[in-house]
Amino acid sequence: MPVVSSLRMSSDVLWLGMRASRGHLALMLILGGISLDTLAPGSLRDSAGQRWYLHAALVIAGSLLCVALHSAVHRQAATYLGLSCGPVDVALPGTLLEEHFSPPDPRSEAIVALSGSAVSLLLTMTFGALWVISDAFNAPTSTFLAGMTLANCGITLLNLLPGYPLDGGRVLRAFIWYLTDSVLSGTRWAAFYAQILGMVTMLIGFLLLGLGERGAVIGAWTLLLGWNLNRRSRDGVLTTVWHELGRTWSIDDAELGFSRMVAAETRIEAALDDLLLTSRDGPLLITDGDVVMGTANLGNLRPVPRQRWKDLTLGDIASPVGHLVRIDDQQLVGALIAMLDATPQHPVLIEHHGRVRGIIDRSTLYARMQSRAAFPTRKRL
Repeated sequence: MPVVSSLRMSSDVLWLGMRASRGHLALMLILGGISLDTLAPGSLRDSAGQRWYLHAALVIAGSLLCVALHSAVHRQAATYLGLSCGPVDVALPGTLLEEHFSPPDPRSEAIVALSGSAVSLLLTMTFGALWVISDAFNAPTSTFLAGMTLANCGITLLNLLPGYPLDGGRVLRAFIWYLTDSVLSGTRWAAFYAQILGMVTMLIGFLLLGLGERGAVIGAWTLLLGWNLNRRSRDGVLTTVWHELGRTWSIDDAELGFSRMVAAETRIEAALDDLLLTSRDGPLLITDGDVVMGTANLGNLRPVPRQRWKDLTLGDIASPVGHLVRIDDQQLVGALIAMLDATPQHPVLIEHHGRVRGIIDRSTLYARMQSRAAFPTRKRL
């Protein structure tokens, strides 16, 4: 498991090897209910509508089981290679996110990625053959088998698209990784293609919204798919950078060990600009001479009446630092992240040769890593 997985702080639902945030799951359930109501040929009061809803429920349940099997094959392939593999993402059915699987080499990446799509392709062919046989004999299962064939075909085609973190995008990343010997270069290029695919998908979704009720339903799902692909690809680049930094860079290398220092005797009114910048740059270090005696941010300012800003100093409102954990700036970024995970409500003090020179919390680290993902400096990953 990558060292940064818990920094996402998402509230997820885990079921049958699949993971989804509660908010996204609620959105999909609402959209699914609207889709069923719009696409149904009748209501629950007539037999045609009842049969349609029954077949739709069976196809949805069967599709979820097929995605679970896709996930299980991913995990089995990873286990065969001596690796660990987490659940797939429901938002992009069958897709492994970076925090759930970070391969050590291009070969492992390609094998694990292709294993899931291979089983989905096999399921498509199996259900397709059964559909043809069932349709030839006018069997009542024909409609269900047709739905399962189309569902698995969609899962297969989606995952084979060359956009990270889809299975096809992971294969593309593995190929570029092999050529350049850089997982970050591979991730950036594969994510770039994912961004293009996502934008094209969203454009198609917008066009479909104007084609009547049925077109609007398909367009809404297409928009959601394109948005998810764009978001997951950006997150994948960021997580990859985190993972590489965590394994190879020290805190000093990543330029995470510096914070703004302000004297304790500074009046609040004179330090307003510095306090406002804490929303972007993280907490201030409050010093008494050469000694750091506290920390302050906008949270320390909010309870103070405006009329007292001229009288009170930063030392008066600063939070003590004696209880905060400390880390040397020569330690790896991964060790810093582990400390932030252990004390999620508190920042960590960063020392240089025994003297505090920085402080960082989870939100600040996230923001700085986003910047690092876009503009890597000092070292080439």
